[in-house]
Order: sequence, then structure tokens, then C-alpha cells
Amino acid sequence: MTAQNNSSLPQRQGVKRFLLGFQQSENPFFTRVALVIALLGLAVRTAVVVLAGDRPVGQFSGVGDQVRYLTLADSIFQGNGFTYAGQSTGIAVAYVCLLLAEKLFGIEAGVIAGAIALTLPSLVFISAELQTEQLAAFLIILFLFSLLGEIQRKKNGAVVMGITSGIASLIRFNCAILPIIGAIGCLWPRRNLKNALAVSFVAGLIVAPWIVRNATVFHGAVLYSSHGGINLLEGVLMPEGRAQKGESERVRAAVGWLHTDIELNDAHRLRFPSEDKLDKQARAAAIEAWTNLDWKSRLQVLTRKVASFWLSTDQFFETSSFSPAQRALRASGVVAYWIALALALVGWLDLLSSSKATASVIAFYAFFVTAAHLPFVMNTRLRIPFIDPLLAVLAGGGFCFLICKYQHRRETYGQNPALISTPT
Repeated sequence: MTAQNNSSLPQRQGVKRFLLGFQQSENPFFTRVALVIALLGLAVRTAVVVLAGDRPVGQFSGVGDQVRYLTLADSIFQGNGFTYAGQSTGIAVAYVCLLLAEKLFGIEAGVIAGAIALTLPSLVFISAELQTEQLAAFLIILFLFSLLGEIQRKKNGAVVMGITSGIASLIRFNCAILPIIGAIGCLWPRRNLKNALAVSFVAGLIVAPWIVRNATVFHGAVLYSSHGGINLLEGVLMPEGRAQKGESERVRAAVGWLHTDIELNDAHRLRFPSEDKLDKQARAAAIEAWTNLDWKSRLQVLTRKVASFWLSTDQFFETSSFSPAQRALRASGVVAYWIALALALVGWLDLLSSSKATASVIAFYAFFVTAAHLPFVMNTRLRIPFIDPLLAVLAGGGFCFLICKYQHRRETYGQNPALISTPT
């Protein structure tokens, strides 16, 4: 088999699974709805990728981190490793959503969930971004697939959880919470210490070379990430990380630098000390900034973060730098997300009635992810890999639950018209 055929295998399997779901469904309504949503999602994704072209920053993007990823890639290609100026520093998601929703709710919910994952604006948006969210979303939904399989006692998912969480931890520093969640998921409610240790060991084995590298380069001052300090500071001074209304200037005033000053390959980077010293400076500034806030202000900051993370309020109110058309597009995407969020809540409540352990682990996962981000910047972009694929899964179950309940009521009233006037 050629490399090209190997690379297209997951896509072919995904298409076959969608078609199989349509064939097995006893309700033609679900088939038509899933097909329409899936085709719409594929069309939008294709259009977004075509419009992005070969530009580092896509037409609908609101950030410039992509340029710094390219800069880092240039350093690696030139043999300088993970450095700036010599200073150290798809569709597959929808397919796994289909499989997980099928496991939790049945095949009809599976095809709906897969279609939602193809169409959810946040997941469509990251498909054209030259950043790590897309790969992280795929790894995290695989992690959740294995975690929930472990909870349901259908398979031993410890090794897969360790592999996916370990790789995810290498590409996004906030994914380091995944091995912890995996280990806790094995201990509670399974009480399986062996699998909990396996998750931790496999993930640790994958991350170990990176930790050794950092310990060597930074002489033990940094082990995992040099990004934590500045993110803690931004979590106070620009909680949603949107760089709006002079927020970046407040960060620069506190420490004298921004990411854009150190994540580049020219002589300007050499004006600043090494990243371990910058990280220590930013941590101290973050502690001071939190200390200077009263309790009411701290509560307001945390409330803003949670609202931005779960309700995407940053895409409504922190978009003054965009054109009116861009703001309207982002607002419409938020409304679509709210609909998916509401359906996901219905799906979770339905799951709670049928599998309390599984629903409880999902709730714990959502709570843990939220709590772990509270000290740092919180926004829609940071939420997407952790939450949005799972929302698509639960929304598929919620949609099917509501439609089935509606159809059942119609059939019941159709067979006995006298029930129409009966108080509910």
C-alpha cells in the first residue's frame, strides 16, 4: 500500500462509517439531517481552506501566532532547535466524535455528532489555522474515547490515554493536565491503580526527553515550560488574551516585554535575557498584580474568564479591532456554538439517567479543565481543543433525544387524539 493510500485510510473509514450509520438508522429524519449538516460542514471547511491559501495568517484569523510558529520552524530547519535568535524557547476529529457518540448514545446519535463536528464553527475555524489546536483536538478526543471506554469497562484504555496525553503535552503546555485526568479516571470510579500508573508512566516517558532538554538548556531553572509566568501575568492584566483596549500595553508596563519581543529571529531578541529569567520575572509580576486586586476585582476577573471560556463572550465583546463583517461572522459562530452547548447539556442529562458513572466523569473532566485554566488566560481558542469535540458528541445525543421524544409524542397523540387536551 502506498503512503498516499495509508494517509487517506482514516478518511475512507470515516466516510464508510457515516454511510453505515445512515443505512442502519431506522429513522430517515436523522439520515437526512445528518447528511445535510455534514455536507454543509464539508463545504464550509473546503471554502475556509481555499480562502486561507498559503498565507501564514488566515483571512478569518484574529491572531498572529502563526508567524511565530513559522519562525520556530525556521530555527529547527536551520539546525538551531527550539530557539528564537539562538535563544531557547480535521476531519479525523469528526470521525472519532462519531465513534464516541455511537458508543454512548447509538449509531443515529453518532452520525449526527459527526456531522455537528464537521460544521461547528470553532472546529471549522481551526482547520485552516497554522497552529496546534487541530492536532490537539484530535489527540484529546482520542484521549476521551479511551477514558470513557475505560469507565464503561469496555476496554483497557490506559496505554492510549498515556500516548495521546503525552503527545498533546508536547504540543500544548496546558495539555499537561490530561495525564492527571486519565490517572484519576482510572482510580475513580474504577479503582484501578495499575492503569493509573500506566497512564502516568507512558505519558511521562513521552515527555521525559523534553524535560531533560529543558533542564539541560536552562540549567534546571525550567523543566516543562517557560510560558507559565507570562501567561499568569496575562491572566490578570488581559484575562481573555484578546489584546484589546490597551491590554498589551499594561503587560509591557509590568515587565517591559511581550511575546512579540522575544519570539523572533533577529537582533531585537538579544536585548532581553534568557527565557528562564523572563519567566521568573513574569511570575513575580503576576503575584504582585493579583495581590493588588481586591476580592471583588478578583471575582470579576474570574467571572470574565469563565464566561469567555464557556460562552465565547470574548468573540462578542472583545472584537473591536475587527471589521464589522468579521464581528458579525464571529457573533453568528457564537450563536451556533450556544445551540450546540444547549444540545450537549440535554445529551449529558440523558446520559446521566442511563450511565451515571460516565456522565460523572464527563462532568469532572469539564470542571477540572476549567479549574486548571483559572489562573491563566481563558478564551474561546483555548477551550476549543478540550471541549468542543466533546460538545459535538453530547450534542448528537441531545439532538436525537429531543427528536425521538417529539416524534414519540406526535405518534402517541396521533393514535389517541383525546390526549391532546389532557393536561401534562
